[in-house]
Amino acid sequence: MGIFNEFNKKEKPVFTGSRFGFGSGGGAAGGDGGDPASGPISASGGTKNPTSRSGYIVHTFQHPDTSSFTPDTSQTFTVTGGTGDIEILCVGGGGGGAHLGGGGGGGLIYKTGITIGPGTYPITVGAGGEHGTWNTPKPMGSPGGISRVHGLPIPGAAYGGGGGAQGSNNAPDPSAGLPGGAGGGGNAADGPHQGGGLGLNPSNPSIFPNFPLYEPGDTQGYNGGPGSPGSHLVGGGGGGSGSDGGPPPDGRGGNGTSNSITGSAVVYSGGGGGGTYGDNPGADRPQSAPASGTGGAGVVAHYPTNPGTAHRGGGGGGAGSNPGSGSPHGGGHGGPGIVIVAYPTS
Repeated sequence: MGIFNEFNKKEKPVFTGSRFGFGSGGGAAGGDGGDPASGPISASGGTKNPTSRSGYIVHTFQHPDTSSFTPDTSQTFTVTGGTGDIEILCVGGGGGGAHLGGGGGGGLIYKTGITIGPGTYPITVGAGGEHGTWNTPKPMGSPGGISRVHGLPIPGAAYGGGGGAQGSNNAPDPSAGLPGGAGGGGNAADGPHQGGGLGLNPSNPSIFPNFPLYEPGDTQGYNGGPGSPGSHLVGGGGGGSGSDGGPPPDGRGGNGTSNSITGSAVVYSGGGGGGTYGDNPGADRPQSAPASGTGGAGVVAHYPTNPGTAHRGGGGGGAGSNPGSGSPHGGGHGGPGIVIVAYPTS
């Protein structure tokens, strides 16, 4: 299992209080007025906003350190009274970009009609994946972290995006993009190594064993694009939650997905664009800006590339290099994910 172990540990649900209305002295919603499980939900945790969405209260959980590569597990969603249905949006951390291959966007799940009652529900917010470097110690981009609400009657887990693939034939470790919520972009090596990583959706059952909290039937994200081993070496774009990453010559990152759980439309989990070798050593321009705008853009030349958007699970952009202008740089870090919970005010 290797690199997936830290992201795939199954955790037992946390049950406290009269969860789901079945605790001591509890009952279904609509019981007597002394029952804390009756009536509308009352809760705390994260940033609580009662006004951004008409008729709903919204709790937002963000990673407190956008530069960290360690998932945040310090927050909780605590229901102190009431039983009712909630909505959740979970976006995993974006995958790190590498030299050429763009990082995949974090996996996205949006669920409605989840009935809960009083109790404490721990929150995990996935960090963005670390970028890959040109050589040792870590040429590949790292996967983003998992985001989830623990203790729900559904899996409720969004996996991080796959890391981008590194380099070309002369790279230390040529390999395909990594699988994840959305797959990382491929590199520009000859042969099988240029392929993009697979994303978590019903078309890719071969990767399901590596992601045990994946709920069959969900589409968390799409595949990374392949790289090109031709005369213009271009890395594949990382997949997004809305579409596959693009192949050369543009290597665009895959589209993200718009969601309005907060009351406003926001696009999450776009893939990072693939980088390319360039002939302008001063260039630091977008080579393959994702259409979603949430993934990092790949760059031409050898300057550091762009990170994925924080709190949206954007994939890190792939870096480029110019053969005559110094050592290539690593890709962009992935953006941390997010967890959002919403429920009716009455």
